[in-house]
Amino acid sequence: MAETRGGLRCLMAGNETDLMPLGLERHADGRGDTYGGNDAPSIQKIHEAGGLAIMAHTERWTADQLIPMQLDGFEMYNLHANTFKNLSAGGPTGRCARAKANYSTMPDPNLFLTGYALEDPAYLTTVGLGAARGTKQVTTMGTDCHRNSLPQLASDGERIDSYRRMMMMFSNHLLVRSADGTFDDRALKRR
Repeated sequence: MAETRGGLRCLMAGNETDLMPLGLERHADGRGDTYGGNDAPSIQKIHEAGGLAIMAHTERWTADQLIPMQLDGFEMYNLHANTFKNLSAGGPTGRCARAKANYSTMPDPNLFLTGYALEDPAYLTTVGLGAARGTKQVTTMGTDCHRNSLPQLASDGERIDSYRRMMMMFSNHLLVRSADGTFDDRALKRR
């Protein structure tokens, strides 16, 4: 399903499980079992429903596990997973969070992530090995915002992990060219 917003066509309809279907034209056969699977039959059902099979949370997977799956792509970074990594680290972000810092005094709470160590070897290794082995898959970055990480209120009155704040952290776009200026999301999803 595609929608036009401000002259841009947006891919829509998907969900987040291990196997993250994107751009579904309808629900995949088997719904929850399919979306929660990570095997060839689940990927096939997502394709049959007009979607792309993207793997979420690749910090839990190796390139050797992901490459044979015949995915359309995978998440190359997840802010939610990286948040937990940073909270357990010894740096300033982790110390502040563990001490239940008073986020209400932060001059600009949208700068909270500047203290994060965003680079994660788990993602770099997976993406690097995939590229070195010739895989050509779409990679995404995700905030995985569920309002379940940092419930403290910031100086703007919102939670540190508010949907608005987390959703503005990353945006995924496809750079495409069209000969006649039109786009069809179904054509963009074709391999």
